[in-house]
Amino acid sequence: MPHKRCRMLYYFHELDNVAKQTARDEWCEKLPRSEWWDCTFDDFIQIASILGVEIDGGSRRNIEGEILISEPSIFFSGFYHQGSGACFAGHYAYAKGWREKLLSHAPQDKELLDIGQQLQEAQNGFFYRVTAEIKHIGCDNSMQITAYNGDYHVCEIIDGGEITSALRALASWLYNSLQEEYEYLTSNEAVTADIENCEGEFTQDGHIDR
Repeated sequence: MPHKRCRMLYYFHELDNVAKQTARDEWCEKLPRSEWWDCTFDDFIQIASILGVEIDGGSRRNIEGEILISEPSIFFSGFYHQGSGACFAGHYAYAKGWREKLLSHAPQDKELLDIGQQLQEAQNGFFYRVTAEIKHIGCDNSMQITAYNGDYHVCEIIDGGEITSALRALASWLYNSLQEEYEYLTSNEAVTADIENCEGEFTQDGHIDR
């Protein structure tokens, strides 16, 4: 027989402190943050390009299975377990004017400047002709990097230790940026702002209204 049920619901600011923490925890766990990494990926692709790294593109079908959507070949897992890390696939060649462009884009980031300097110094003995092929292998933090004295697949393979080291440092920079973004998005301040913007409703003990 049809019947009506009534229950009391609360906005976040009406909850006590214990219930607020329950609400934050459930908001993070039950409501997925779809592709929260997009902005970090976009910034990384621009920075990588400034340093001479062109990220490969991939593709997938949308949820209707119809349209192919381009995706960058960037991979990561994390953040608090063994094997956490990030990597990418693409190609590297020396980029003229990288320093001025990087100082314009990220003037305060000494780590990126150091990576750019390491790449430049590795090029010095080869008249800035070194290129590298970067492949993603295995898990999300594994890359295979092959350096060439000239265009890849055309010229001889060389010992590209310094190039490899710099590109792996760039992958570590990406991972740290992703972790910082994730920690910000899941911080009490950011979660509270998201809840209040969405006008989330909760039971008295802080559980999300279903």
